[in-house]
Amino acid sequence: FARNANLSVSMKIPIYVDTVLSTAVEGVDFSVLPDTLYLAPYQTADTLTFYVYDDNISEINESLTIVQDYIYTDCYNYPVRRMSYLIRDKDSLEGTLTLNAASDTVNCPGDSVELSVVATAFEGSFDGFWLADSTYVPSRYFQVDGDTTFEYLLFDECGDTVLFTQDVFLKPYEPMTFERDTIRVCPGDSAYLAPVYLGGEDPLTFYWLDNLT
Repeated sequence: FARNANLSVSMKIPIYVDTVLSTAVEGVDFSVLPDTLYLAPYQTADTLTFYVYDDNISEINESLTIVQDYIYTDCYNYPVRRMSYLIRDKDSLEGTLTLNAASDTVNCPGDSVELSVVATAFEGSFDGFWLADSTYVPSRYFQVDGDTTFEYLLFDECGDTVLFTQDVFLKPYEPMTFERDTIRVCPGDSAYLAPVYLGGEDPLTFYWLDNLT
């Protein structure tokens, strides 16, 4: 409410909810309103603030009509004003976390997997981050050194949050070891060499230092 006359006097502005035109319930769907706004001398305006509640009930849009009643002054009478609103349920926060791989198990330590988060429903704007390092990137690669769980926290403008988790596993892996041997040959003799190893993950490739496979 604002005024541009009678500035030297205080003014009372009656406020109430029109319960005939309103389907929203005061104190349930929105905060209780004051019955009067006060303008001090030389105060030209005031603002009515109220809060909409989430009652966790799925409903159609609810109407709310707030009435500023008649105001009588010596110099001017202010007519009734009706301010109408619609209160709707906020959109739920929903999304998906996808592992872009054929399996949740990697073969070797240090292999990478790609994880992607997509928000499918939200209110206003949204964002999120990976709990491992607070990175604000919804799609990224992670290096896997062992069984681990990756977590992503999604949140929207209304403060709703969804925590996504993805377990990734390392295939049972036996580190490669080899057996070392010493042979003695005479100048000009030939020797047959074959690596003897244990563990590792197939397929294996061997290289001699002369670059022959």
